[in-house]
Amino acid sequence: VRAGEESISKLAFFNALNYLNTASKLLPENRWEEHYYISLRLYNALVEVEQCTSRSEEMHSHLAQVFSHATCFSDKLRAYTCLIRAYGAQKHLQEAIDTGLDVLLQLGQRFPRSTPSMMQIGKDYVKTRLALRGKTDRVLKNLADMEEGNILEAIQVISSLVWYAYLAREELVPLLVFRMVRLTLRYGVSKVTSFAFAMYGMILCGAMGDYKGGNRFADLAMDYLERFPSKEWVARVNGGCYYYVRHWREPLNQSLEPLLGCHRVGQEAGDTEYAFVIAHCYCCHAFHSGQSLVDLEEKAGEFCFNMEQQQQTTVLNTTLPLWQTALNLMGQSSDPLRLSGAAMDEEEIINEAVAASSHNCVYIIKFCQMVLSYLFGNYELAWEMAEKTHDIDQVIMASFFGSDHTYYSGLIACALLSEDHGKTWKKQAVRAKKKMKKLSKHAPGNYRQKYLLLEAELAASKGKRDAASRYYDEAIEAAVKNGYMQDEAIANERASAFLKNCGDSKA
Repeated sequence: VRAGEESISKLAFFNALNYLNTASKLLPENRWEEHYYISLRLYNALVEVEQCTSRSEEMHSHLAQVFSHATCFSDKLRAYTCLIRAYGAQKHLQEAIDTGLDVLLQLGQRFPRSTPSMMQIGKDYVKTRLALRGKTDRVLKNLADMEEGNILEAIQVISSLVWYAYLAREELVPLLVFRMVRLTLRYGVSKVTSFAFAMYGMILCGAMGDYKGGNRFADLAMDYLERFPSKEWVARVNGGCYYYVRHWREPLNQSLEPLLGCHRVGQEAGDTEYAFVIAHCYCCHAFHSGQSLVDLEEKAGEFCFNMEQQQQTTVLNTTLPLWQTALNLMGQSSDPLRLSGAAMDEEEIINEAVAASSHNCVYIIKFCQMVLSYLFGNYELAWEMAEKTHDIDQVIMASFFGSDHTYYSGLIACALLSEDHGKTWKKQAVRAKKKMKKLSKHAPGNYRQKYLLLEAELAASKGKRDAASRYYDEAIEAAVKNGYMQDEAIANERASAFLKNCGDSKA
């Protein structure tokens, strides 16, 4: 058994399985009565190996051994943790969340089963703010270590639920994060603290618009990685900071290499699930920042192939739309407005996402359809998709999807405004322009060209040739400077169309 456990720690899962199967043969039939603790270690280790190697049937067989013979709840906890991860990886998101909430209740941490109201979330946020009031960075960096026991076990379970709630029950995410922070402040720090602070930074940026505060907690999270070094948490924490927090103040393309590094570290740590979550994050940022379609298609295809091989179907289904979108833009689909082709079948993936309650996946598909419809000139369909995902900043919290949705909604409204000078389109376009202007003050490397292009489109809709031409030129210049090739292309195309309408034969 010890040899199997050591093999697990070295990520040699098939060697571990051989050792553990040998141990099982050496134990008598009445193993649980005669050798309880050895049997408990054996079956917990077998559960972990089978979960890591995606052997679901064998894992459930070993789980049954633990659940039927373990004499107390704490002896079942390791097995429950593996079960939660297995559910999450295989698209059983509600089962993962419900199992986790059951475990937390046993550990003394109660969470609402129904959707929490905004008032509940607001009250919990205020409680957390009050707990943090007056605590400087120095104080937060020098909190005592958390002792072993139910609180430490609970905060670890909470951390494992955040991703599944993010995908399927987004209203629960703030409550999970706020609880981790308050438990840390009350009982001390642990290796989970860095993740708790990183996710708190995510909520400050994505839900509260507090970009300075969010980056402060991201910095604290990274500081705690030095106090509790762990490859598993390096991947999760750094990946979370670069995907959810840093882009509110730093150029998006600066996150690409760090995210790839986090993916590799996660793989080395044996954290297959989060390694692929971060691979998904990389694909999202590569798409949003306008990286080469050839490179995006190649990388997304590679990641999706590996996700499928490792049976990480939940994160696979959220990444496939990005791969198929790249293929569509490269002309490798029969219908560029539908996400069906070599990578995926749109209807099949949507049905799977709906069945799994993966709101995140559904919104990514419709976001990609919105972008494709705009780029290929079907503005009515583009607006329909924009309307269906109007609350994307709440569903896919703190990601670049929210701000990019605002940007494309503004461009779509401007295009429709040129055809129909209705107040609705103008109002939507002006709203988007104001949002881009505000964001460009915090992160000009991401939003300057977007704001200028919306200014140009609005000026063009009013027939202001000189102003529109100036804004188009500035947008193109900013897009080149910031490395946003897709924004540069859109600005050039829109400027050319405007000048042609003005009778400029050289456009």
